[in-house]
Amino acid sequence: MITTSHTTGRTRSKNSLATNMQKTIWIYGTGLLTDRYILALSLEYQIQGFITPDIHHGKKSYYSKPVVSMNDLTNQSFDLVVICSHEKGRVQA
Repeated sequence: MITTSHTTGRTRSKNSLATNMQKTIWIYGTGLLTDRYILALSLEYQIQGFITPDIHHGKKSYYSKPVVSMNDLTNQSFDLVVICSHEKGRVQA
């Protein structure tokens, strides 16, 4: 079955939505871009938590999910990292 998004006009199959829901993601960023896209991402993926380059910023959780550094992901299993940052040169692996 094919569905069309009323907000974007894009089409996709319901099977692709079910496949994405099984994918786990980490989101890089805890700012305005994340706030803008968190709802859409949470509808399509399982959000494990958030990544920040400065773990000493004081946030331990964001949207009830953990906030970690990139180094903390070495022992984690996930499918994607979604980058929600508009700062050039700040995203570091």
